[in-house]
Amino acid sequence: MSGMRARLAAQDGMAMPIVMAALAVLSGLATLVLTGSVRLSDSSNVDRDSKRALSVAEAGLRAATFRVNKMGPANANCLTAVATPPVGGECPGLTEDMGNGASYSYWVTPILTTADRCAGLPLQGETNGQIVIVQRCVTAVGTVNGVRRRVQSRVAAYQGAPIFPLGGILGVDGVRVTNTATVNGAVGSNGLVQVGNSSSVDAIEIAQGAPTPIFGGQPAAEGTYVRRTAAQGDWVLAPVDVGDSATENDNARITQGLDASRNVTFDPETRDLVMGNNSTLTLGGGATGTYNFCRLVMGNGAQINIAAGATVRIFIDSPDRTPDESDCKPFSGAGSVTIGQNSFFNNPSGRAENLQIYVYGLNDGSSVVNFQNSSFIAGAIYAPQSLVTFKNSATVVGAIAAGQVEFKNGVNFTWSESLGELRGRTVTVYYRSAWRECRPQATVPSDPESGC
Repeated sequence: MSGMRARLAAQDGMAMPIVMAALAVLSGLATLVLTGSVRLSDSSNVDRDSKRALSVAEAGLRAATFRVNKMGPANANCLTAVATPPVGGECPGLTEDMGNGASYSYWVTPILTTADRCAGLPLQGETNGQIVIVQRCVTAVGTVNGVRRRVQSRVAAYQGAPIFPLGGILGVDGVRVTNTATVNGAVGSNGLVQVGNSSSVDAIEIAQGAPTPIFGGQPAAEGTYVRRTAAQGDWVLAPVDVGDSATENDNARITQGLDASRNVTFDPETRDLVMGNNSTLTLGGGATGTYNFCRLVMGNGAQINIAAGATVRIFIDSPDRTPDESDCKPFSGAGSVTIGQNSFFNNPSGRAENLQIYVYGLNDGSSVVNFQNSSFIAGAIYAPQSLVTFKNSATVVGAIAAGQVEFKNGVNFTWSESLGELRGRTVTVYYRSAWRECRPQATVPSDPESGC
């Protein structure tokens, strides 16, 4: 019996079951740890992608705001990579790849009304009944490896006053419309307005202290013109804001042959552009081309073409600006524009806002923008310190604001209403006024701002 007890009390053969049991426990714990690690890794990846998606969406907001400031779309337009009107009441979007599985899409609205919803609250600002603060809504979606984040910002800008305060021709110091000239628009001045025989204008608005307008050599009758009120004051034109166009411009396109030309001479040092008789020059520079010349001369039969899809701004700089601002040399004709007979600006879009000519002029008012016989332009001319003159049979479609304006014999002018929204440079500087994050998906697929 004692031997039996000893054999039963012995632990020989128990090691294996114990080891197996221990291994089973360890295996279970390892499985739990592995499962937890996988879940943690997946969660970390999603969290990382989510944070990246938010950063990418923010990059979309910033890219959109930069482009709005760079391109300055009209108030009624949306923006993708270019200004574009709404389609079916909604703005088209733009998607760009950021690499490594990341991309963003953004949508930019036209100018908001007070009833339009966006991040934050509307900003209100008016001066003499005119809105001086304009706002747009920018919505962006960032996507990283299928993870989406959607954000929205309200951007606002102080809107400059229209540079053409009158729908037609403004000559601050005087306007002279001589024989058989036609003005399909208004005429305004602080000085004398003269309308010659067989000439016509749609309306005349003069300052309180301006002399009575002259029609056909006789003082105009009361009721044929309007005097501005004391509250409105005299007409005032701001100096040309040349900005940094003296150094940041598209002039090099001419010397590099990117702007096609024939019989054209351009000196990049003096910024003197001279076009010979029957010459041609096409100006482009992308969606908005900016050129800065110290003098522009077009010979007889010369032609400047505006590239398809482009808006071209031509600044005529002046030696009267300080050398560190303009560096225009005081050579003969500097600061002036001379357009020869039968010369014209070919603006294929037909939209006057696609050609804008800004003439700084000379501080003594002696600079001249001179269009010879049978010339043609469809565009905007802003020359507050210059005399703008058009000779026989010239045609103008657009707007003119200058120191003085003179039409001689058979000139035909037509106001372009689209230039009523052409404003000072401040309209292009938008700043973020509010930001919020939205649910990842729009609640209405056709409305990218819905659900915010």
